[in-house]
Amino acid sequence: SLPQIFNISRKIHRCCLNLCKSIRMKKIYALLLLFFAFGNSFSQSLSLLQAKEAIENGKYKKAIKKAEKGLEKDKMLYELYFLKASAQLEDAMQIEEERARLREMKQSVRTISRVMNKQPDTFISNKYTFILKRIANEYAGIGYRYYYRKQYRKALPFLEDAWELSKDT
Repeated sequence: SLPQIFNISRKIHRCCLNLCKSIRMKKIYALLLLFFAFGNSFSQSLSLLQAKEAIENGKYKKAIKKAEKGLEKDKMLYELYFLKASAQLEDAMQIEEERARLREMKQSVRTISRVMNKQPDTFISNKYTFILKRIANEYAGIGYRYYYRKQYRKALPFLEDAWELSKDT
C-alpha cells in the first residue's frame, strides 16, 4: 500500500543521506530519487490507462495483455484485476460456441475472486461494481438456463458464483 511505500522510501532516504557527505552527492541522490518515484508511478498508471483504452476500443485481448503486464509489475494494483475481468468477460461474450464461452467466462470469475480475496478495502470494488454485476448477471443467466432444463448439478455452481459476486441474499 502507499503508506508502506512511503515509510520504506523514507528509511532508504535517511540511510543514503547519512552515506552522502557532500552537498553535491545529496543533490544527485535527490534527483535520482525523484526520477525513480515518478517513473514507477507513471508506469503503473500507464498500464491502467492502456487497458482502459483497449477496452473502450473493443480490443479485449490487448486489454488482457496490458492488464497482465501491469500486474507483473505490481500485483497490488487492484484496478487492473477488475479491468482484466471485464475484458475477459467481453471477449468471452463474442465466442459463439457455448463450452468455449463458459470456459472463458470462468477465467473472468477467477480473476474477480482473486481480487476480492486480496483487496483490503472496498473503494475500488465500489468503483467497479458494474463489472461485478455484469459478471454475476451473466453467470446467473447461465445457471437459470441449466435450472430450467432440469440440469441442477450444472446450475448450482453458476448460481452460487453469481450469488457470491453480487453479495445478494
